[in-house]
Amino acid sequence: MTCFNRLQKFNKLMIALGGILSATMLTTTAEAGTIFEVTETFYGTTSDAGTLAWAIDQANMTFGSDTINITAGLEINVDAASAFPGTNTFLARFTESVDILGNGAKLLGNPTYITTGGATATKTKIVSSPYDPAIIAGDLIVTPGFNFAQIGTSGSDNSSINVNLSNLSADGLATFVQANEGSQLTVTGGDFNNMVNYTDLNAAARSVFLANSGSTLNLSDISITKSYPFGNVLDASPDYSIFFGVIQGQDSTLNLENSSINDSFGAGAIAWNGGTANIVSSIFNDAGGLSIADGTTEEGALNLVNSIVYMTGGDDLSQTQRIQAAVGGEANIIASSVLYDASNTSSTGCNTVSYLCNGMPLTATQGGVLNFNSSVAVPLNAEFAFLGNDSYSEFSLGNLIADQFSYVAATPTQASNIVRGLFDNGDILTEGDTYDFINGFGLTFFNPLPNGAIPLVDGVLVSVIPDATPGGSNQLINPIDGSPITTDVFGNPRTNGAGFRDIGAVQTPEPLTVLGAAAAVAFGTAFKRRKAQ
Repeated sequence: MTCFNRLQKFNKLMIALGGILSATMLTTTAEAGTIFEVTETFYGTTSDAGTLAWAIDQANMTFGSDTINITAGLEINVDAASAFPGTNTFLARFTESVDILGNGAKLLGNPTYITTGGATATKTKIVSSPYDPAIIAGDLIVTPGFNFAQIGTSGSDNSSINVNLSNLSADGLATFVQANEGSQLTVTGGDFNNMVNYTDLNAAARSVFLANSGSTLNLSDISITKSYPFGNVLDASPDYSIFFGVIQGQDSTLNLENSSINDSFGAGAIAWNGGTANIVSSIFNDAGGLSIADGTTEEGALNLVNSIVYMTGGDDLSQTQRIQAAVGGEANIIASSVLYDASNTSSTGCNTVSYLCNGMPLTATQGGVLNFNSSVAVPLNAEFAFLGNDSYSEFSLGNLIADQFSYVAATPTQASNIVRGLFDNGDILTEGDTYDFINGFGLTFFNPLPNGAIPLVDGVLVSVIPDATPGGSNQLINPIDGSPITTDVFGNPRTNGAGFRDIGAVQTPEPLTVLGAAAAVAFGTAFKRRKAQ
């Protein structure tokens, strides 16, 4: 660029700024950015210096790459806050790019309402159905719930806005962030607990993270526990069910890594329509299943890699206890474990809506394709919960496909030959020992995690996939950045000394003593975010 062109560019910028800033101030603001310190324990307003509301407002008004630095460990109470104008129940809107350093701080809400029957509902005392609006006519809102922030403006081009959040948690909010069209949100670290949608009367369901068309969610090392979106659940059609999900997106991109969703009732953990959802080395523990479908403008693809979908409780809405490839969407399940206990789900209407009781935990429907590669699927107690129904189903030109390294358990209604035919592969494994089950009262149960997903040392899942070390023909690749995956979800080396990988998401530990106290340590480290990475 010539000196003349640089001068032209500079003059245009100075005119746009009204000539107010000096050249020195412009350089300081644009290149170094401005740091806004948050020190107050209440959320505040745009005029309360030192509060988070003030810092966000200042960052929005300040030209350049700004930083909001929150005092380490600060608990910021939002109960007395007011919604940002034009955002309904959101506390903030980001209109400029910004880095927020949470330093272990937490947004804390204590929403409360009283039902017409006189019961008091709090974020830890749920008194209504998780699948209906929480607050209905006649209820009294004592302390309203809030959503944290929107990035950009809905319906606008927000492609210039990039918000980075690190180590900021929330407890007692409804939604955390809604990324509007074209924006990008990166969240690293953070626990999101007791996320309850106590926002307003007959509120629509709200996910913890929502991505609108063209936006990108990069989420790593986060944990979501006890999310209650609350909203009217749409009934399943004969061959399809709409999830709303703890995390959901439309024609957008999700990169979720080293994270977990636990004990949640979001009518599914992930609901993605159009675009790409990459889910790597993560655990969905009693939080329902995953759904991928084509969107309005983009085809939909979900890549679940090196991850566990553990459906033994939590979200008990039967139609969302599955991985669903629907409406042309493609689900690629790679080196992952899908564990489902049918005794924890219940449904009526099986005779009229077969979808409600079939296809759990794997469904391909309405032209959707589910590719099952070096993964394991084990449903338990299907014969007791939904007598005569199938655990794996294809509806309306859906297609289930499995490779020769996969294990798909036969069931009382789907014998080995039926399973192999359904998945278009006569070589997949369907029989043999997999896990150490608990038996009682006529039912069979999975052990709690982590033991519940660790394959038996002499079982059929162990040492099956050859040449699986980095660089090998069967190496495991992270779809987010293309790097080799070298550990399982609990931190164990992903291959054994001979270069073999186990089927599923969990490598048999060596030595087996890790099944004791050491396993709990490994589980806690991985499950609550491996911060050292």
